[in-house]
Amino acid sequence: MSEGIASLMLIQGEGKRGDDFASFLRGSGYTVREVRTIEQSQRHLEHFCVDAILLDLELPNDEGISILHKLSDFDIPIIALARREVMSGALEALRFGACDYIKWPSKEPVALQHALNRAVEQARLRREIGEYSNKLEQVNRDLQVTLDNLKTDLQAGRHVQFGLLPDNPKTLGNFEFSHAMLPSMYLSGDFVEYFKLGDEHALFFIADVSGHGASSAFVTVMLKNLFARKRSDYMHHGAKTIWSPAEMLARANRELLGMEISKHVTMCVGLLNTTTGDLTYSIAGHLPLPVMISAEKAVFLEGHNMPVGLFEEVEYEEHKSVLPKSSALVLFSDGILEVMGGDDIANKEQHLLDVLLPRPAFIEDIVELFRIDQLEEAPDDIAVLLISRT
Repeated sequence: MSEGIASLMLIQGEGKRGDDFASFLRGSGYTVREVRTIEQSQRHLEHFCVDAILLDLELPNDEGISILHKLSDFDIPIIALARREVMSGALEALRFGACDYIKWPSKEPVALQHALNRAVEQARLRREIGEYSNKLEQVNRDLQVTLDNLKTDLQAGRHVQFGLLPDNPKTLGNFEFSHAMLPSMYLSGDFVEYFKLGDEHALFFIADVSGHGASSAFVTVMLKNLFARKRSDYMHHGAKTIWSPAEMLARANRELLGMEISKHVTMCVGLLNTTTGDLTYSIAGHLPLPVMISAEKAVFLEGHNMPVGLFEEVEYEEHKSVLPKSSALVLFSDGILEVMGGDDIANKEQHLLDVLLPRPAFIEDIVELFRIDQLEEAPDDIAVLLISRT
């Protein structure tokens, strides 16, 4: 069949009227295939593309309606033909699936031409819808495969990222370090780290990368690697950068800007003497501020600088404090504020201080206090770092 030429199947009995009708259709520019029985028509439809079917309802033995009923399953427009224009016949034909009912022979063959045009256009639209539906189903299948692969990749990434976290808990000198993490997605933009430095010190940080997902998680890996490299530089070459929280923030700032990924990080880096409790720390835009908890009160530590990864020319300040006996330092990522009551930041911060008294002994106490383990879906990544003096 040439492109653009509609193909018709004509089902009618033997006789000159049938031959004349087929000749009329071919003369009108259609490709016509003639069949006589339901078996022939079904075999034809299984092997050829047909735009419309013309069915003589006045076949012998009243087979017309029976054939119409059987062919309606093929979802091809069917025009019913009859020598008499009878209302009951038209209604019955339409009820059994015909799209039109035409009297033939007719003094106005244009009516048949209009019916054929409508049927062929209907068939074309059905094919286009079917093709579009098939393409859409294939796209959905491909998308599902992609999503399954992505899910597998994210699960692997989550396993790797959580494998980079420090031992939980970990005792360093007179202090116990522990943490809790709840990503809002498979991968987290939050991270915590703590490790021994020299004989009597520990370095720790909490980081909250902007955004979510893989790119934010990659930044946490970069931070982990940066601190590991600088620790190695000290251990093997005596380099002192790792001993300065402010200098480590400056290094992180330069490396993140060099990545050119439009990410920034809020951080708090601390250097703790694990014997005396003396603390040197530096804060890069991190909220909420670290909370110092003693038997009598809970207060925020002071200090504030710009986040890491926003500006080239930025200086980070260092602050001093002491963690006395029976005290604790708790650091949160800002995801904790998303799950707390209160109308504004000030109310939420006050609520945070109130909840943390009396001093929680274990990281599990903080998880229970803020019901972190009961969140089915966190609105933001949540990270908690607890440093308790034993």
